[in-house]
Amino acid sequence: MAGRRRRRNRVRRAALAVCLLILSVAFLLPDDAGMTARRVENGADVAAAMMTNDWNDYAAAETNADLDLIMIDYSGFKVSFNPVAHIPNWVAWTITADRLSHPVVSRSQGSFSTDRNVAGCATAADYRRSGYDRGHMAPAADMKWDSQAMKDCFMFTNIAPQATSLNTGAWNKLEQACRNIASVDSLGKAVVICGPVMTQGYRTTIGDSQVVVPPAFFKVVLYRRADGNPATIGFIMNNGKVDGGMQSCAMTVDRVEEITGHDFFTTLPDSIERAIESTFDFYNFSTGR
Repeated sequence: MAGRRRRRNRVRRAALAVCLLILSVAFLLPDDAGMTARRVENGADVAAAMMTNDWNDYAAAETNADLDLIMIDYSGFKVSFNPVAHIPNWVAWTITADRLSHPVVSRSQGSFSTDRNVAGCATAADYRRSGYDRGHMAPAADMKWDSQAMKDCFMFTNIAPQATSLNTGAWNKLEQACRNIASVDSLGKAVVICGPVMTQGYRTTIGDSQVVVPPAFFKVVLYRRADGNPATIGFIMNNGKVDGGMQSCAMTVDRVEEITGHDFFTTLPDSIERAIESTFDFYNFSTGR
């Protein structure tokens, strides 16, 4: 009898322990939203979640606090405009394979214009006979998908004085590379942010408005690798002929942030932003492989 009682007691204690374990696990388990949030903090899951989001949300930056700015939302791109320098601090937009493959308007339908709604916007007269090109930040070739976007990209709020050797040379090739990486079937999208480097000072202005001629320009790109994972790359090019081409100017986005004082892709999850802004792969960016 005593042996049977001891066995029954052991069985009861074991059953009680199992019940307590089940209750404690049930109590500690998070709800579905909590589990999803925890999973999304893992790198691979963050990348997977990111791929399903609207990439227009990632076309965002925080402007260097030392610079004047007016924020403008145009069709297809955003501008942090500097009304004192009369040029943009940065311009951000999204390129997609779909937009590139379905043009509805040509560049010839764009016309350089002053945005009368924006204080400090330059005029055509400021650039006339200045010796500098009217350099698009968001290029017209990226805006052929929409007639209003094409019109807006010719506003002088999207323009900065560029040396012809830059505008038609390495800068133009970099614009083409951004379109190429967004056109690869397995990728299909890219976010680009670019503008003048204003932290190094300047020597030259043009026109009656005294439009600042930047000594250099930057560009940062967020794109997808062929394996589906996100990646970034940055560039800084002097405002003139670029010896060595694009590759000589490639660097991490972290480095571009250090030089410009801007913070790029601010809507990315912190974990993935830290990981992808600290590395770059020029070969992958330039080939899609």
